[in-house]
Amino acid sequence: VLFPERHNGYLLPRYSDATFGVHRRAFLQGAYDIVVRKFGYETYEALAYVGQGAETPHNVTLNPKPTHTLTLEIMDLDSEEALSGHVIFHHEEWWVDTVSVDNGMFVQDWPQGMYTAEVWAEGDYIPSKFEFTIEDDDLTVRAGLVQFQHNLLDDFEGDEVPARWRSGQEGFAWGRSGMEAFSGDISLESHPGDFIPANSTGYARVGYRIPEGSQGYAIRGMHRYELEPDFDFCYVEYSFDETDWMPLDTLNGYQNYIPNRWQPFFYDLTDELVMDGNVYVRWRIETDGTDVDRGVFLDDVEFLATNELAVFEQSNELPAGFSLDSIYPNPFNPGTTVKFTVPTNAMVQVTVFDVLGREVLKVLDREVTAGSHRVTIDMSDFSSGLYFAKMQAPGFSDSRKLMLVK
Repeated sequence: VLFPERHNGYLLPRYSDATFGVHRRAFLQGAYDIVVRKFGYETYEALAYVGQGAETPHNVTLNPKPTHTLTLEIMDLDSEEALSGHVIFHHEEWWVDTVSVDNGMFVQDWPQGMYTAEVWAEGDYIPSKFEFTIEDDDLTVRAGLVQFQHNLLDDFEGDEVPARWRSGQEGFAWGRSGMEAFSGDISLESHPGDFIPANSTGYARVGYRIPEGSQGYAIRGMHRYELEPDFDFCYVEYSFDETDWMPLDTLNGYQNYIPNRWQPFFYDLTDELVMDGNVYVRWRIETDGTDVDRGVFLDDVEFLATNELAVFEQSNELPAGFSLDSIYPNPFNPGTTVKFTVPTNAMVQVTVFDVLGREVLKVLDREVTAGSHRVTIDMSDFSSGLYFAKMQAPGFSDSRKLMLVK
């Protein structure tokens, strides 16, 4: 329940009573804007009138949004093996939720609307961010993640800040701090050990050489911040030449409503891919003269680069039946990709047989969701010759020839 004229960034969100749905506030006589929000419902906005000398009721009725089934599948892009992890969902400016995804599958009825999802998988995978919209039908989203081939981690535990980091001297400098740390004992802090000065500017900048052959790269880590709401800001920016800085994020306010104030951040720079050269990211704080705060802390900052790109597929329509669609390339050496389609969640097997009918390789044996899929067959350990790939599902079986040429 929000009264915009009586709210600022220092205040925690205020809720109605969970049992009776009542919210009480003491106001002087007058008229006040009121905004009531609940996930899954249309936002309610009205003008509330407060009388004098007695309690003034204002009744609110929230209208539910239509809901549809959201199916999110997280998988390794190459093998299509299910990946466990978590997803951070953003809906409008006020709603953020983190959900765990076990065995690569998340299924839930969700209200219509536009969402942004950050997908984090266990293991050496680059997190990925994508947008989707739930409209008039159920939606299936498949996130094919890729592993990184290059990474650089800065945990700031050494005696000095790594040389790829630089601190600006316009008003205050960043440096190593033992006041806060997400892991270990040290983090990188704006104006270590003290409040950031009023009417000042200071930045921390890190530069990375883009590995040859990279198709995508990102930066991730942990941060926490305390910046005077609506007045002091930290601008996260990136550049390829240290002169043209482009925005990534803006940090402002307090994270005091989060029990552990350290929160993950992830910035995907793939859309601005430069195949060769350097990429720079900086955290630039600007303060005014009204107040001072502790500033920003960074820890476990990691640069990740990959030779392939994550893929996101959305579908509102389900296929009519099972099908073994294609195998490409064929002939191949030593790997090829099998594409297949299933009309509903089902157990699917993909196996390879030799010319004598003997099973020589089990490629897939698990439940998959409705839609199109692909699996990679790696035959590095096999001799050249003719083989057969066979797909089996409830009530369905089909096979194709494979020609391995070494």
